[in-house]
Amino acid sequence: MEEQIRKRHAQSDRIRVVRAFCLHLFGQNQDRQQRKHEGAQTMIYSILGKTGRKVSRIGFGGATAGLKNYTGAFDPQKQADREGVVAAIRRAYELGINYFDTAAGYGDGASEEIFGEGLAGIPEEEIFLATKAFPTDPKKVRASLERSLKNLRRYRIDLI
Repeated sequence: MEEQIRKRHAQSDRIRVVRAFCLHLFGQNQDRQQRKHEGAQTMIYSILGKTGRKVSRIGFGGATAGLKNYTGAFDPQKQADREGVVAAIRRAYELGINYFDTAAGYGDGASEEIFGEGLAGIPEEEIFLATKAFPTDPKKVRASLERSLKNLRRYRIDLI
């Protein structure tokens, strides 16, 4: 029980850090743009730093898509579980989310593969795609990124 409480507190601390970072990165009202989707609330966008790219303030993260039982009963190897994530990715895009963030380390590439399936058919210029590479050796970083591009079914990644 104490271990679970410690994990939740650590998770809560990480969430606060991520929120603070995002606030710093996106700013509070700077370069705000909005887009209304049918039957949905207004999505708020910001220009991401010096990139000039318009990114939704709400992003779709991939840890839960690749990690078995991360937040509940889920197995990225089960087709029914994968289909639920694919549908969620597509719905998020329909509602205006264009920032998608995953990592090769989430389920040994499973998250990226699921994101690749969910983002299939969406033009690269309409989304902002981030992933992570963990190796420190330059040759291994390149190999990791090439694998990520294959998993994601993309020719480019916007943020590494």
